[in-house]
Amino acid sequence: MKRLVFALLLLAGFAQAQIIAAVTAECATSVDGSVVGVPNPLNPPVVAAVYSGTLPVGNYFVQIVWYDAASPTPHVTLASPEVQLQLTGTGEIQVSPPASGMPATAVGVHVYIGTTSGSETLQGSVLGAATYTQSVPLIAGAAEPATNNTLCQVIANDAGWPTGTGYQVSFTTPAGQTLPGYPSQWQLLGPGNTINLGNGLPQYNGIVTYPSPILASPYGHAPQSISGPLSIGGYTFTAGAISASGLATLSGGGVLTGSFYGNPIFPGIPNFTTGFQLGGTFGSVGQCPTSTGTGTVWANCASLGGTPTLSASTGAGTGPTLTLLAGSKDKVGGISLTTGSAPATSTILTLTFSTPFATFASCTFSPAGGSAAAIDASIYIYQVTSTSSFILVPGTSNLAATTGYQWSYMCNGY
Repeated sequence: MKRLVFALLLLAGFAQAQIIAAVTAECATSVDGSVVGVPNPLNPPVVAAVYSGTLPVGNYFVQIVWYDAASPTPHVTLASPEVQLQLTGTGEIQVSPPASGMPATAVGVHVYIGTTSGSETLQGSVLGAATYTQSVPLIAGAAEPATNNTLCQVIANDAGWPTGTGYQVSFTTPAGQTLPGYPSQWQLLGPGNTINLGNGLPQYNGIVTYPSPILASPYGHAPQSISGPLSIGGYTFTAGAISASGLATLSGGGVLTGSFYGNPIFPGIPNFTTGFQLGGTFGSVGQCPTSTGTGTVWANCASLGGTPTLSASTGAGTGPTLTLLAGSKDKVGGISLTTGSAPATSTILTLTFSTPFATFASCTFSPAGGSAAAIDASIYIYQVTSTSSFILVPGTSNLAATTGYQWSYMCNGY
C-alpha cells in the first residue's frame, strides 16, 4: 500500500486570480496496483472484552473495513488484518480503529466478526472513529469486500480544468519514505480513466487538450460551445433570449409564453406554418393558437368562439373579393381583400362576431401582407362599433383599386 499526494501544476495561459483548486489531494494504491481513494487498513483494530451483554462465551476474530461518503451505497476498502479475542464469560466486544488512526478520506468503519479465522461477516457500522460494541449474538452478515472500490477523485473546485492537466505527485510508503523517482509530474486524461501503476506511470508531457469542459459558471461569463448533441433528460431548461437557425421541432406538449416573432400573418404569435413543427399539444397563455401540428397559426381556436361573418362596403371598391382566412374565429383570425374599382372614402368592411362579447370588444388590427402591394399602416383605421362587430375605414387615403391586402385581428371582451 502506497500513499499518493497530488499537487496541481499551474498552467500557462491561466491567470493566478482564475485558479480555484485544492492545494493537494491524497489517494493511495490497493494490493492490485490500482489507484484508490481510501487506503486499505494495514493494522488490526483495537478490541476489548467487556462482561456485560448477551454475546456468548467463545473465541472471536475481528476485522474492520473503511468506507467513504458515496451515496446511497458507500465505497469500501479491503479488510484489515484480523485480531483474535477470547470471551471467557457472556458479555460484549468493543472494537475501535487502529492506533494509527483513520484515513482522512474515510468517513466510517464497517465491523466484521466471526467465530473462526477467515469466517468474519458484517455485524455493524459506526460513523467516524467511534467505538463499535457487539453485545448480542452474531448474525449472518455480508462477506468481506473482495476489492477496494473507493475512488481517487482529483478534481479542481470548479471542475473546469482541461483534459491533460499536469500534477506534481509524491509517492510514499506508509512509514512516510518517498519512493525513488518521486516527486514526478503526471498527466490525468479526464474522468472515467483508471490508472494502474503496475502498467506504467502517466507521465506529464506538457500538452493540454482543449476545449475545456462546459462549466456552470465560466470565468467572466465567457461563451462556450458544444460540438455534438445535447440532452438534459427530464430536467427543466431555462434561458434568456434564444437565437436559433434551422427547423425547430417541439414535442411532448408544453406552453408557449412571452413574445414570439416571425409570423407574417399575426405579429406576436409564433409562426407555426414556417420554422416550427409541433408534436403533442401546445398553447400560448392568454392568446391563441393552440395547435397539435403544423398549419394555420390559429388552426385550433374553437374555444375562442364561432366563425364571424364578413361584409364589404364601398371603401373596398366595386366588385371586391373579401374572404376570412382559414380557421378564423371571433377572437382571432385574418382577412384577405382584393379591392374592386374606385374604392371610396367610407367603410371598407365590417366583421360581425358570431357570439357577441359580454360588455365591450377591444380589437388589435394589424397589416399582414398583400398579394399586389405593401401595406401602409397610415391608410386605414378600425373602429369597434358594438359588442358584436368592428369596421375598417380608410385613414389618410383610400385603398388602391384592384390591389390585394391582408390583415390579422385579435379581439377580447370585458
